[in-house]
Amino acid sequence: MDLESDINKLIKSKITRVRLFEACRRLSFTIDYKNWKPTMEALYYENLLSFTLMKIITFSHLEEGAGIKISIELHSRLRGESINVSTIVDKNQKIPSLTSLWTYADWFECEINHRAGKIIEGIKSKNPYEGKRREHSH
Repeated sequence: MDLESDINKLIKSKITRVRLFEACRRLSFTIDYKNWKPTMEALYYENLLSFTLMKIITFSHLEEGAGIKISIELHSRLRGESINVSTIVDKNQKIPSLTSLWTYADWFECEINHRAGKIIEGIKSKNPYEGKRREHSH
């Protein structure tokens, strides 16, 4: 069985944290875009994993028509390890923002939307100039 299937099953069935912990030992994996936010929530909230520090979100265009690869690097202070999680979306697909987990993800997500098209929805940001939370429109 491949890692993506393992992670997807864990998210859907909320199987023991030990299995999710074992899956993350591989330190780099790709998931279905539909499971982007549930996977991040599991990695963030699961006490055994505790990947609470988001380092960077990047994107890259794949071959013509193959979509856009979104990658996030997470770090666990508790475990002293980093992992890289990726997903692939095409221009018609959307993934939810991760700003509810990492508020500072907004800058990365806005850059991706600006450069790759509006593929991330629901970005919430604290605008330093206005001092209030707002929904990004670009």
